[in-house]
Amino acid sequence: MATTKYTGVFVDKHGKYFYETELGIDRISGKRIRKKGRKDQSGTPFSSAREAYMELTRIKREYHKAHSYANYNMTYYQFMNENYIPNYKTSVEASTFAVRKKTLEKIRDRFASVVLRNFTMEDIQNFRIWLLSDIKSNGSGYAQSYASLVFGMFRKSLDYAVEMGYLEFNISKKAKAIPKGKSVVPYWTKKNLKRLFLKFVLPTSMNI
Repeated sequence: MATTKYTGVFVDKHGKYFYETELGIDRISGKRIRKKGRKDQSGTPFSSAREAYMELTRIKREYHKAHSYANYNMTYYQFMNENYIPNYKTSVEASTFAVRKKTLEKIRDRFASVVLRNFTMEDIQNFRIWLLSDIKSNGSGYAQSYASLVFGMFRKSLDYAVEMGYLEFNISKKAKAIPKGKSVVPYWTKKNLKRLFLKFVLPTSMNI
C-alpha cells in the first residue's frame, strides 16, 4: 500500500483509498483499538484521499466523544502523560526510550499548562528561538544537533495528537525545522600529503 498526504489514509495496489488508524487502548482488555474502512457513512467507496480522511476524522470525533476522550481543555502535560509518552514507550526499543524519556519530559514540562488545542505560532517560534539561543541570551544553550532533536520530537508529539483526533493539523509544521548542523568531514590537503610522504614513504624507499 502507498501513503497519501493525509495521515492515516492509504492507497492499495488497485488504486482504492482506505483509512486505517488506532483509536487508543481498550480500558478493559488493554488491547489497542484499530479501525479500518473503505467506505463513508452511507456505504459509498472513497473516490479520493480527502474523502477517506474526512470520514476518518468523523469516526475519531465520534469515538472520542462516546468514550469521553474529546476533552477540548486537555493540556499538553495531560496529553504527554496519558497518550504520547505511553505510546512512544511501546513503539521503540527499551534502550531508546530510556535515553529519550528525560527529553520528552523536558518538552512536556515546557508546555505543561498550554491547552493542546490552543498552541499558537508564537508558542512554536518562541520555543524554536529558545532552543537555538545560548544561555547568555536566556536560551537553552543546547548544541544545534540536540536542539534539532528536541524540536523534531516536539513536532512528532503533535503529529500523534493529529493522528488521535485531538488536533485538526500540526501547527508546528508551519515553522522551519532546525537543521542538525554542518558535519565536519576530515580530508587530506596537499600539504598534509607532502608531509606524510616525506616522513614515512620517502625514508622507506631510500632504505631499499
